[in-house]
Amino acid sequence: MNQSTTNINNINNNDNQLASYLTGLLQGDGSISFNKNSKGIISRPVIGFTFCKNDLNFAEFLKEKFNIGKIYFSANKNYLRWQIMDETSILNLFPRTTVGGTPGIKFL
Repeated sequence: MNQSTTNINNINNNDNQLASYLTGLLQGDGSISFNKNSKGIISRPVIGFTFCKNDLNFAEFLKEKFNIGKIYFSANKNYLRWQIMDETSILNLFPRTTVGGTPGIKFL
């Protein structure tokens, strides 16, 4: 088993603190995009978080804790992405107000 650079045992299960952590993770190593259908109309949001390969355990922990998204590995397996691709899951993941002074994702 690889040594993770993130200690899962130090993650506080307080939802507000975890939401703040995820907001920071999104700002630092995440992305927000919108898929379009064949007519060019936005069909769904996609939020992705990028992790180094050694943080697989932490990415799996987050995926299982929230029971959403999928984990995808890069072609060269040096990094992975936890992606959430449905609006309901995204809105449930993040508060709809500000988190730690940072605006939430109200626009979705």
